[in-house]
Amino acid sequence: MHTLAGRVIAVGMLTLSVLGGVLPYANAHSELVSSTPQRDEILVALPRQVLLTFNENLMEMGASEGNVVVVKDQQGMQIDDGLSQVTGSGIAVGLIDKGQIGLMQVSYRVVSEDGHVVTGDFSFTVNSNDGQPDVQATVAASPLAEVTQPRSNNALQRVLLISFSLAAFAMWFMAHRRRNGSRD
Repeated sequence: MHTLAGRVIAVGMLTLSVLGGVLPYANAHSELVSSTPQRDEILVALPRQVLLTFNENLMEMGASEGNVVVVKDQQGMQIDDGLSQVTGSGIAVGLIDKGQIGLMQVSYRVVSEDGHVVTGDFSFTVNSNDGQPDVQATVAASPLAEVTQPRSNNALQRVLLISFSLAAFAMWFMAHRRRNGSRD
């Protein structure tokens, strides 16, 4: 006959096993894997568009409903055409070239196919000096000017899950051994 402690341990182990299979996927959100232009890239001319590529497909929806890329120059003026277009795992927005130079700030908000909203930003620089640093862009590119997106770390969750699983197994093993030892 099974004891209450044995049943609790068995249910605990089953729960941890199920969570062990689900937790890594529950925190797996879409992440930016590449961009054109790249983060901190220095260009001699403004590109025609900004293209962002993510590690999974984006939800296709109206531009006003969520998927958007905004590009601003160092004066804070929006220089994109406002027409963010999603194709699979990518989103692109055209740029309006009016001879802007300096630090360009790219901000994005996208919705992955699983419904999670992903936001972030980065910058690139446009110089008219054939790659020579622009003094104004260098000042504007201080560490305070760029915000980085925190990333979720599943390592701690995995360590805790493995620790709890091992502890539950050890408790079950000791209870099972004690039960079998008392029958001898």
